Parts: sequence; C-alpha cells; structure tokens
Amino acid sequence: MTILKGNDELKDLVESTLMQMVDDGTFMEIAEKYADYGLTDAVCLGK
Repeated sequence: MTILKGNDELKDLVESTLMQMVDDGTFMEIAEKYADYGLTDAVCLGK
C-alpha cells in the first residue's frame, strides 16, 4: 500500500486502525499466523 505524501487523512486512518489492532491483539494474531514470512520482525508498531 502506498499513501501519497500529503494525504494525512488516509495516513491517520491507517495508523489509527493499525494501533487499534495492536491494542486488541489482532495484529499479533495475524503476524503470528504469517510468521514464516517474517511479519513480526518486519513491522514496528508502538506508542
């Protein structure tokens, strides 16, 4: 996914959604499912 520079509304929406997924555990659930692809090591999300 590419977010064009200056599209802050979309960037904020994607960032907010990802952080909600981190907070409720959904992100790690998905990351662990695809651990063979290195998702847990490739993505850095946090506060």
